[in-house]
Amino acid sequence: MQISGKYQLGEFIERPNRFIAKVKLSQTNQILHAHVADPGRLKELFKPAVQVYLKESNNPKRKTQFSLVAIKNRDEWININSIVANKFIAEKYSSIQLLKNYNYLKAEYTYGKSRLDFLLKNKNTKKKVLVEVKSVTLKIGEFGFFPDAPTKRGTKHVFELIRSINDGYEAIIIFVMKRKGVKGIKPYKKLDPEFASALELAHKKGVLLKAFELEYKINSDAEEFLYLKEHPVIINQ
Repeated sequence: MQISGKYQLGEFIERPNRFIAKVKLSQTNQILHAHVADPGRLKELFKPAVQVYLKESNNPKRKTQFSLVAIKNRDEWININSIVANKFIAEKYSSIQLLKNYNYLKAEYTYGKSRLDFLLKNKNTKKKVLVEVKSVTLKIGEFGFFPDAPTKRGTKHVFELIRSINDGYEAIIIFVMKRKGVKGIKPYKKLDPEFASALELAHKKGVLLKAFELEYKINSDAEEFLYLKEHPVIINQ
């Protein structure tokens, strides 16, 4: 999957709040505020003077002209636009191995009091399938962790998926790891024990837990996302 646009290199200065970053454009040294496309903490990535990529917007109604979409960590560019995970699945679901047994029906499906990411249909059982997607950027050692900040909304969605099983649906949670070199995905129990507990219960109740890894590339003209491989979701640890 490719996303085209106008991208500029910059240098991170500070993050006044979770939606805004203060940056300096590398080409002009102009200092400006950019929208942060991922509201997570990202403390391990947002460090003074780290290189970032900004995507320029032509929308005159926006408060900020740029969105900060990528951060460089050593020799690796990391995408921090959380909606990319959903976009990738919507565009590439038919070529993703872990979704080969499902037909795509629609995105943004309302179930109960929640709006879930996708509605699919199982080709074999003919049941409707509710899907929630989690974008993962936090890497500790050889594993990816979710979330990197407490998520009441995420926990609520997990319980909605558990409830959907009793209503005759199937349910899947997909963790999309946007960094290379992990062995699996784990819930960050120390940071958000409620989410970890809900995920463990979901697994016991029959919600499928899936994960895969993307390779990410970026330059001044486009971002590219490539499916690499499936990973296990590790709970009870």
